[in-house]
Amino acid sequence: MSNGEVVLLDSDAFIGLLVATDVHHERVEQTLKLIDAHQGSLATTNFVIVETATGLSRRHHQATARNFLTYIHQSNFQVFYINEALHEATETLFLEQPNNATSMVDCANVVVSQAYNISTILSFDRFYEKFDHLKMVG
Repeated sequence: MSNGEVVLLDSDAFIGLLVATDVHHERVEQTLKLIDAHQGSLATTNFVIVETATGLSRRHHQATARNFLTYIHQSNFQVFYINEALHEATETLFLEQPNNATSMVDCANVVVSQAYNISTILSFDRFYEKFDHLKMVG
C-alpha cells in the first residue's frame, strides 16, 4: 500500500469492523490501522452503505445499523454515488458474470474503482480477485 492511497471498503469490511464477533473483526481493525499509518483515505459507495445498513439490521441489530450510519456521517469517508452512467456500467458488468449469486453491489464497486482509478479494496470477497486493476487488502 502506498502513502495517500484511496481504499474502497466493501460491506464485509464494515460488518467486520462493527461486529466484534465477526470472523474478520481483528483483520479489519489491523488493516485500518495500516491504512491510517500510510495516510490512506477511506471511501465507499452509496450501494455499500445501503447493503451494510440492511445487513446489520437484519443479522445483528437495528441499533448497530444506526451506529454504522452515524459512523459514516461523522467520519472522513468519501462516498461515491452511483449515477446513471455508473449504474448502466454496473448492469453491464453484472450481466457478463457467469456465476450464480453475483452481487450487483460488488459489480458497482468494480465499476467505481475503474472510474475513479482506485486500485485497492478492503474486502474478503473473492469476486474481486479476477480484476487485475484491483488488489485486495485485509
